[in-house]
Amino acid sequence: INWLLGLVMLLGCYLLSRASIYYERERICQAARREWELRRDSLTGLINFNTLQSFYTDLDKHGAWIFVVDMDDFKAINDTHGHLAGNHVLKRVASLLTSTMRAQDLVCRMGGDEFVLLCCGLGTEQNAQDLMRRLLARAAEVAGEEPAWTGISIGASPIHSGDCLETAFKRADQALYQAKAAGKNQGCIL
Repeated sequence: INWLLGLVMLLGCYLLSRASIYYERERICQAARREWELRRDSLTGLINFNTLQSFYTDLDKHGAWIFVVDMDDFKAINDTHGHLAGNHVLKRVASLLTSTMRAQDLVCRMGGDEFVLLCCGLGTEQNAQDLMRRLLARAAEVAGEEPAWTGISIGASPIHSGDCLETAFKRADQALYQAKAAGKNQGCIL
């Protein structure tokens, strides 16, 4: 009977260790999920602005550019087609941006209908203009597919070596407002 008791205890220890391993693995997965949720926008899956800020500190600013992309008349989408349609359009913008950008570029949802792009090593103003043209051309293609599409405007600025994110963002944001003032659905560089 002692051997049977020993076998039961051994089996119990084995099962307890398996449960402990499962619990630890589940705890690690939950922590990773929470970390992902903290770094990402819940609607689009893009990185959020806090995550962008943490990447910016290590950014090689030589030849880097910042772009601010904003939906034109986004409120009209929500008012006319409803908030679910607005959410769908935001997801389409996120998809448009990620599919058009280079693999090394960062695409962030700033909030609302505003997105921020960080492009390392983009280099010249001509390259920035080419990228804006590609983004606007893709947006025009989407306009033909989406009834609730109003277009995008883009502001861009080179990132200077001494720029903090706020300084670079403000310049690109000013360029965005100039693009909107000039008639929307276009880009502007400052």
